[in-house]
Amino acid sequence: MLAIVFSFLVNIVTNFITDYFANSFTYSEQQVIDVIRLLPQEVRKGYLSSPTGELAPSHISNLGFLLVVLLFYIGNYFWGLYLIRKPQLSKGKKREKEKFYIPALFYLMLIATGLILLFSSLTFFLDYYFVPVLLSFLIFSALMYWLFNVDHYYELKPCQRNNPIVIDEEQAIADFKRALQQRLKDQGEENRTLVVVSASGGGIQAAGWTVQVLTGLQQALEVTQPGLGIKFTKAIGLISSVSGSSIGIMYYLDRFNQKHGYPEEAEFKNIFNGTTANSLDATAWGLAYPDFWRFVGFPWIPKVLGLGDRGTAIESDWQGHLKHKNLGLNTWRDQALAGTIPIPVFNATLADNGYRFLLSPMTFIKPSNDQKSWDFNSLYGKDNYDIDATAAARLSATFPYVTPIACNCYPNHHRGQQHNYHVADGGYFDNFGMFTIVEWLDKVVLKNIQELKIKKVIILQLNAFDSSASANNNSSTQKGWLMSLAGPLLTIFKVRDSTQADRNDLELKMLQQKWQNLLKIEHVNITPLGIKQNDLPKNPKLKDLKKYWKLFCNNQGEYVSPFSWKLSEFEKEMIKLAWKNVRDEVVRDIQPKLQD
Repeated sequence: MLAIVFSFLVNIVTNFITDYFANSFTYSEQQVIDVIRLLPQEVRKGYLSSPTGELAPSHISNLGFLLVVLLFYIGNYFWGLYLIRKPQLSKGKKREKEKFYIPALFYLMLIATGLILLFSSLTFFLDYYFVPVLLSFLIFSALMYWLFNVDHYYELKPCQRNNPIVIDEEQAIADFKRALQQRLKDQGEENRTLVVVSASGGGIQAAGWTVQVLTGLQQALEVTQPGLGIKFTKAIGLISSVSGSSIGIMYYLDRFNQKHGYPEEAEFKNIFNGTTANSLDATAWGLAYPDFWRFVGFPWIPKVLGLGDRGTAIESDWQGHLKHKNLGLNTWRDQALAGTIPIPVFNATLADNGYRFLLSPMTFIKPSNDQKSWDFNSLYGKDNYDIDATAAARLSATFPYVTPIACNCYPNHHRGQQHNYHVADGGYFDNFGMFTIVEWLDKVVLKNIQELKIKKVIILQLNAFDSSASANNNSSTQKGWLMSLAGPLLTIFKVRDSTQADRNDLELKMLQQKWQNLLKIEHVNITPLGIKQNDLPKNPKLKDLKKYWKLFCNNQGEYVSPFSWKLSEFEKEMIKLAWKNVRDEVVRDIQPKLQD
């Protein structure tokens, strides 16, 4: 239907142009013809019809097509820009409807259409001279990138505090001890239990699963035994998140009650709704406009219009769902030191050297001979810089090709460009966030356990996907030349999780053995189980979707979690159902550990 409407519009515009040239403004057509006649005679024949010498009808039709495409392109530019900069507010108990973005696929079609028009027009002219169009275009694009020094950036902001953060090991340890003492103070002076959370990556599925488990566990424990759910949440001392789960943790901490140190139950729905809101279409807008203009050789246009890229577009969209709009790492630092929130760590990877990059309000000091990771404060805190929480989460969740690998952008008054590293997704190094937890427990917490009065540590590992499902599906779906082409990349992707999981399991066992004489380190793994069609809830909103079950299941008839940045209402319900299926077992496992 849309194609018919589009064709109808093209026909109307083409007829208008024909009448425009034929009846009203023949002078304009003559001007165009005069320009064409400057071309060599053989090339000129392609544009003018013989023997009349008028513009060829095919070019008039193409011009009508181009004008309609431009109409859609310009209109969606302003609509998308308005939505990205519009805050998503809640009015009392009733939440605003989610923003109506034009779907990401439409933007991709616009990009494809624009490139087809560009390349076909260039081919029509340059082929006569045997000039390779694609190669020439890529050289021109690369030249513009080089001349205008084009890159993707995230913004550093001057810190609001008067004094820069002190970067030394003694002060870093003192800050951690202060934060944990404040966080666990309600447990008394002896026999404290520390909960640490590792949250895996996996796009918006990981974000939704992370907040569903954390809020759902608080709620379920509170129902089982009043006060236990709050005790659990207030025992969380550190959360190490990767990729998509970093988005969930951002919204989770944003809704913490700063007086009580935990999110109230009334905020659970807002946390889940903000986390699982569509952000793919905002990214597609950034790809179709500022990033597309850079690619085709006009990198100065986004700068003149004050636009960023698809990474800043998704940041602006996330910010619209936050309760506290100007949330930064230094805001979290004050809250963490006061014990009102757990210490957040967004794990990322430096593309320049492969090091871990820990985006956290706290400082992680390591000996210089063991320096294989850096944290934000060590690189930028000494210069008194801060970063928005949305930017920190975006860097941790630099999903390949969806969001760009970015380097820092200092304020204009800054002299020099120190530590101008490019930051990639944290999943390249550890997609589970476990490595940071094991290292932090060993180097910071357990060495100061007597002072902190901790008798037990519970490591809560949140995995967004059921690893057994992929392990059981050992049949090859790609064969022949496609496997030869994609096989190396597919192998890297598949082996990443298996090698990281084995390494983390081994290091966790070594940590437990090393400290077994001092305290007990418990490990709780929370993973969604496979969902069958019979498990679907009886929800009137999903009644029509049930008949499309085959779209969401694999060959074994199990629901397949999405690996993207957009969830349908059906997929959001599946996250809730997956938690419901494992909730009782998880509560039975954790409840005695908290009560011992």
